Formats: sequence, structure tokens, C-alpha cells
Amino acid sequence: MNRVFQTPPNLRKYRLSKVGFDKFDNAVFVAPHITHVLQVWKCNLLFPCSWKKVIDLPFEEVLFSAFGLSENGASVGILAICIHKNENSSGNNYPKVQFFELNTQLEEYRCYSLHESSGLAFDRDVFLDNVIVGHSNQSGWYFYDRSVVRGPIPFWTISLTENLLLVPGEHGTFEITDRKIPAADDASDCQRYAVLLNGSQRKFAKFTDNHGVLVFDEATDSWLQYRATADSDVAFDNARVRGVAETFGRRGHRMGAVESPFTIFADGNNYVAKLYSKGLHSFYRLSFDDQQRTICFKRAAQVKLPSAFDRTFYPLCTPSEVVFISSDYLTVVSHSPPSLRHLCSWSAQQRLAKKNAIGAWSGGVSEEQLKQMCGFRGNRLV
Repeated sequence: MNRVFQTPPNLRKYRLSKVGFDKFDNAVFVAPHITHVLQVWKCNLLFPCSWKKVIDLPFEEVLFSAFGLSENGASVGILAICIHKNENSSGNNYPKVQFFELNTQLEEYRCYSLHESSGLAFDRDVFLDNVIVGHSNQSGWYFYDRSVVRGPIPFWTISLTENLLLVPGEHGTFEITDRKIPAADDASDCQRYAVLLNGSQRKFAKFTDNHGVLVFDEATDSWLQYRATADSDVAFDNARVRGVAETFGRRGHRMGAVESPFTIFADGNNYVAKLYSKGLHSFYRLSFDDQQRTICFKRAAQVKLPSAFDRTFYPLCTPSEVVFISSDYLTVVSHSPPSLRHLCSWSAQQRLAKKNAIGAWSGGVSEEQLKQMCGFRGNRLV
């Protein structure tokens, strides 16, 4: 059930980043990178007309922003450095490091400023180029630096403290705690980004260039060697890897980007690998066996994307699909059989929505309208 949605016209001039996927609403959250505003949008992956702006916070300037979605989809976390408008009468505005927690249902937010006790650590140790914000039900919000391919992986937890006696518009402060992942001794030949498997356990996987897999075990504070099972449907040892914008320093070996036909995506408990060869994208579902210390790749789907969709994108994994997010399109590829509800809803939508010359959908009807057309009396159609 592959499909492509057009993004709203006012988003197409900005780079869109993934925020997360809400499985309860079947909605993907994205964030445009705009120099003077923090915005979050969402779209139900069965309704091309369902694009909705969830939050719109104006600033004098947004210097940095990173977004994440809570496990239950109820909150968006935003780590940002912004210059507020009209900070004081003298006009000497200064940047503030803040964390915003957005309620996705009420579309309200709370703002927390960096506590002075964490100021030095943030200025000295946090590299902002490739920060990823995440959330776990057990430990709350965290962020890490995904650009490190060799050396310790920077990882911080975020603690929010309510304090209503602060500056108007601020609800408290936040502190960061350093919980970095130690370097892997056997990763000297690793040129790929580490993949986060479980944020609450700080469980990362490293895929080395010699077909090895290392998984960090928090209980032993060490990296364990895993191997691919004999019945895996793909091997990645022959896939070339090239680092872009490499830097070397005492805090590790970093890459601004990694180019390889074999890439691995992870969101929550959803792990998918993609192999690009001869114009085809082949997808494989990943599973980890911690008892046997094995990893298994199982073939899931293969597609050829039109050139208009096959461009720079940010991938997002859902339990049954992979979503490629670009400025102009959401490209959805199924890697597991869709539910009957999803099939029926999309079948109806295909009769009502518009498809342009290159195959991208827009318009159609909303979920509420489709429920009325079908005489559906339940709470949720999909």
C-alpha cells in the first residue's frame, strides 16, 4: 500500500525534519526549519488533506532546534536556542537555551530554560550539529549526538523542574545529566552512525565494516558482539561506506553525513534496513535476539521510486511502514501487510483525493467526513 502525499505549499521552501510517529493517530509529525519560528505539523498517513499545524512559536531568531516525540505520542519535546522578541527595552536580546514540551492534543506548551548549574556542561560538551531528541516512558526526555562513529557517544538525560516564579512565559528550568556511552574497543573499522535501539536502556548498535554488530549493554557497561543469523536475507559487509565532513578530536571521530547504499533506520522498537541497488530500494525488517546475541534481516519490500521522490529525505519507521520526509513529499512504503481498516480507508480515499502527474496525492476527505459517509458510529475509523 505504497503512496505519496504532497506537503502543503507553505512548507515546500523549508527543510523538513522528522519529529516522530503517533501510532494511536496514525500520524507523522514533522518540523520545518524556519529562522524565526518553531513550528510542528502533523499528517494522518491515510488522509492527504489532514495536514495541520500543531504549534507556531514566533521568535526574533531561531539559532538551533531539535525535535522528538514521546513514546505515547502525547508530547513533542523541542530543544532550542532562540532569541526572543522584545526581550528588554534596550534591544540587547540574547540567545536562550530552552526546552519546550508540547501537548499534542491540547496544542499547549510549557517552556523550561537551562538551569545555570548545567550551563557550563552545555556550552563545553554539547555539540549541536547532529543532536537527536528522544523520550522513554521510564526515564523521560533525553538527547544524544548521532555524529560520533568512533569514540564515546554523548548522551544526556533531561530533568524538568516546575517553577512558576520565573520570567512570564516560562514554566521552570531544566538540567542535563551526562550519561555518555563508552567507546567500543572493537569499533576501529566502524564508519556508520550508531543506531539507538532503546533510549531508556541507552542501548545502541554499531554496524562495523567487516559485517560485525556491536550492541551496548547497560547492565555490564560494555559492548557485546552480535552476529547475523545464517538465514538472514541480506549481508551488508560489501556495501561501501563513505564519510562526509569528517572531523577527528579528543572527543571522538565524527561524520557530518554517511553515504552508503545500505542504511539502517530505527524509531522506537521499529528497525528497518534499506539496500539501494540498480535503482531499486529493498527493505528488510530487523530483529535482535539478546539471548543468542544475533540479528536477523528479513526481506520485506522492494520499490522503485520516481526521481521526484528519490531525493534527500529523512526516514521514519512505523510498525508497518517507512516514511521518507522531504520538503515536497511524504513517501510511504509498506514493509508489513496493512490492516483491513487501513486498506478500506485508503481505497475510499483513492476515489476522493487528487493525484498529480507524477503520482502524489492531495485533497480528499477528512477522517470525520469519511466516517459520516460510511455511517460509522465508533470513535476511530483507523
